[in-house]
Amino acid sequence: MEITITFNTASASPRELDAFIALIAAARSTSSLEIELPDETEQAGTDLIELSDEQVNDAISKMHALAIASDEGKDLKATALYGVAVRSDWGQLSPNTRKAIGRRFRKFTENHEEQADYGEIVIRFKERNLQNMAIYQAVRK
Repeated sequence: MEITITFNTASASPRELDAFIALIAAARSTSSLEIELPDETEQAGTDLIELSDEQVNDAISKMHALAIASDEGKDLKATALYGVAVRSDWGQLSPNTRKAIGRRFRKFTENHEEQADYGEIVIRFKERNLQNMAIYQAVRK
């Protein structure tokens, strides 16, 4: 059986988004679940956003939860994870904020993998593409 769910992250409240991410994670643990993430984010303005440390950490937690809920072996771009998890445009972030999220997300995934049990889904850095975007994969430890 195939069920398609469309969720508009642009109009969802933070509470609705958190509930949706939790639903995806729960469904992923009990069934085969395919998640479509956008390939690219578009720049929608020239005002760049600078996030606080707390906001960066919150974004990373949401990105990681979404990545864990994705299909095993699927390539995941950090920029797409950010866009879906936080409902914001990666291109609107300041360069310092983008670098902070990138470095911290990679460190977060490495720490999670170290603490995870064998057989658990973890997020592993795979490579950088030609545009220097970080590519990750959900894999079993």
